Amino acid sequence: MTEQEWVAQYEKGKICRVELLDKLSHLCWMTPTQTPAVLSMLRSRCDLEIYNVARWLTELRREPWLDVSADPAWLTPTVISLAQAIDAERAFDRLPILADALEDAGCTNADMLNHCRQPGEHVRGCWAVDLVLQKK
Repeated sequence: MTEQEWVAQYEKGKICRVELLDKLSHLCWMTPTQTPAVLSMLRSRCDLEIYNVARWLTELRREPWLDVSADPAWLTPTVISLAQAIDAERAFDRLPILADALEDAGCTNADMLNHCRQPGEHVRGCWAVDLVLQKK
């Protein structure tokens, strides 16, 4: 079934919230081109809690198809201190600043830079921040 079909089942009361969230757990593996449409559909058809869980799923897991590793040249004192502050203070509104610092340090990886600049909510465990901080 597609995401739309699972949501329709939920709307009709044929599956419960937990089942819907279980079915949506694959969102963490979707490509950036797939994710916005699904999140938009969830935002318009489901309650805020389901939308937020789906959004967090896309945030927490670094997509396996991404070929991103932290180049040591990017890990300047500025980049590291920004990432540490963002993580410690949960100041994810500063991610675009981190993207600028990464770019200044020579990062040209579009996936990394776009993720940091994408609008919307980011959460602790954000793969881009964790990558800079070399967390597993």
